[in-house]
Amino acid sequence: MNTFRIKSAIFLLICLIFSCKKMEQTPEAVSVGNNSPKLPAKPYLYDTSNFNKTNERVTLGRVLFYDKTLSFNNSISCGSCHKQALGFADNVRFHKGVYGNDLKRNTLSISGNSNQLFWDGRSTSLTDLVLRPLANHDEMLQDLTTLPEKLKLISYYKKYFFDAYGDSTITLKGVQESLALFCEKLAPVSSKFDKEFLKARGNIDKGFIGFTPEENKGLALFFGKATCSNCHLSQTLNDIKLSDFYVPSVENIGLEMEYRDNGMGDLKHNTALNGIFKAPNLKNIALTAPYMHDGRFQTLEEVINHYNNNIVKHPNLSNRLLMNTTNTITRPIRLNLNEQEVKALVAFLKTLTDEQLTHDNKFSDPF
Repeated sequence: MNTFRIKSAIFLLICLIFSCKKMEQTPEAVSVGNNSPKLPAKPYLYDTSNFNKTNERVTLGRVLFYDKTLSFNNSISCGSCHKQALGFADNVRFHKGVYGNDLKRNTLSISGNSNQLFWDGRSTSLTDLVLRPLANHDEMLQDLTTLPEKLKLISYYKKYFFDAYGDSTITLKGVQESLALFCEKLAPVSSKFDKEFLKARGNIDKGFIGFTPEENKGLALFFGKATCSNCHLSQTLNDIKLSDFYVPSVENIGLEMEYRDNGMGDLKHNTALNGIFKAPNLKNIALTAPYMHDGRFQTLEEVINHYNNNIVKHPNLSNRLLMNTTNTITRPIRLNLNEQEVKALVAFLKTLTDEQLTHDNKFSDPF
């Protein structure tokens, strides 16, 4: 009996050692089936001045963004979750990580910079953001210390680093900086709204000339009765800049009384922040369904219906979503938009779609 136990213990020890070795991240040159990226002879013009070789550095970032080698088992890239045709978001409730496991949160669009990144606002810069998914155990599980060695095994990266930095040495800093620069250039500023806004030069109290009557009605609702601008913009209608769509607030919007995912509350270990998440950038919002941190809503109509009738009075509910009643009693707002108003608001939100960005070769998968 003792001999059997000893043999069993040895067998278990061997299994444990073997499983640990499987987790070792030995550099392996895969790079999307060893296909070289198809790039123009001269880099795309991302920056007219090309200060500090910006065009070459963004080009490097573009290749890295779509290269599955950046994940532990070479199975997914940044572009696997952030799809160009979908406004650099995704169309599933939860994308899957390197081991096929559902991720915790819905994929946010990364087009348009912000002062709050990730659903819980854990990053305040793209430079900080870009390496986090790579190293995350549930996402790409890449050991960042071995990543430069892994990329050295792929012949073309030495040239791209030399073009971008004047040195063929592959560094983690270079990976981080070029990825952040590529993401920074994903600016959706060519939507119908953007073009009409620039034409109007701020004098838009009566709406946009190029909008349909329904779109103009939605525009007025967005800044008026529907109060959308309270969280998604900080300025009044005539004071906004296009970039203001990228600087949303963080709010508890009363999705439920007991959140399974507490957002900033979990990050900060503070119950006063439970249920608080980033208010997402609305550019290309019509392309980025499903919606909310957990992808619970499939359509914009469902989102609007939440604000229309279904906001829950959570203890941390945003003050922007509360209305005073008698004395000091407060309750969640009810927008009470009718069917035509909902349709108009959706029509306006669709004017925020930048089709140029979703088809621009400068930002497409080069592999």
